[in-house]
Amino acid sequence: MLNHVGLCSTSEKNSDRFFVGILGLKKQRDFCVSRELTEEIFGISREHKVIVYAGKNLNFEVFITDKVNPDKIDHVCLNLKNIDQLFLKCEKEGLAVKKISRGDRFIYFLQDFDGNLYEIKEKL
Repeated sequence: MLNHVGLCSTSEKNSDRFFVGILGLKKQRDFCVSRELTEEIFGISREHKVIVYAGKNLNFEVFITDKVNPDKIDHVCLNLKNIDQLFLKCEKEGLAVKKISRGDRFIYFLQDFDGNLYEIKEKL
């Protein structure tokens, strides 16, 4: 069910030291999240480099931020079947779902009642 966990680090060096050196995960890839997309998802108007660390059934997306108090980017990504049913439940309970266009597909985010952020992906 769990797809990945999104966390923050103040440097790639610190991130590598922990996820590779301590946890023994592999540095799988990195990418940038544009300022526009970061603004739309997290309300932060800055581009972020993201590094993906992977192990058996364990994936982390680590957002590199230069702030001592990291941006609020932390989130959990869930693979779920029948996401339309989940979105109906959210609507019934007054929880908004962000549907964001990414080219020919959409990404979905929702917050729980305490403000924790979840990315939702449909499990095929």
